[in-house]
Amino acid sequence: RFNAQNQLIETETAIAFSGQSFCNRDLNYYDANGNQTRIENYIFLNGQYMQVGFTVQVFENNLLRSSSRYAPVPPADSVPLSRTLITYTADKRISSTEGFSWDIVAKEWKKSSSTVYAYNAEQQIQSQMTTLSIAAEEQKNRADFFYTPNGSITREESYQGSGTPTEWSLDSKKFY
Repeated sequence: RFNAQNQLIETETAIAFSGQSFCNRDLNYYDANGNQTRIENYIFLNGQYMQVGFTVQVFENNLLRSSSRYAPVPPADSVPLSRTLITYTADKRISSTEGFSWDIVAKEWKKSSSTVYAYNAEQQIQSQMTTLSIAAEEQKNRADFFYTPNGSITREESYQGSGTPTEWSLDSKKFY
């Protein structure tokens, strides 16, 4: 369902899997500027919808700055699960993102990922470098993008490695 401003306010999904049916509902909320500030997720169980999570999004000058995911804890509390922080270039392109997961024991955010974006002179994404922190290890992935003179993407090359130029290994190539 959409509201009068053509914003998505409700989605219902029905899935049949292994002989069982699942029904989900997402409700979307917007601020006065039209920014989607909250997404509530429900599942249909025992004849009623029960909330299974929600996301809170914070905007600054109509740019998404953070997105935080929560799990409800009855009767009226919630537990943080994950958070993404976003920074932008001066011309409003995404510069980097940082992902965090909530450490329920330490009661603090632990960094789980970061992605840095680079752009070419035509302001097209040239590369994207992602670092994943899994336990005490870091995994790095890089994607490089190539374009035709008219600006259409022609190729994407993905690499895995440690981040030094000699330690990247080609993972895949996609041609468009």
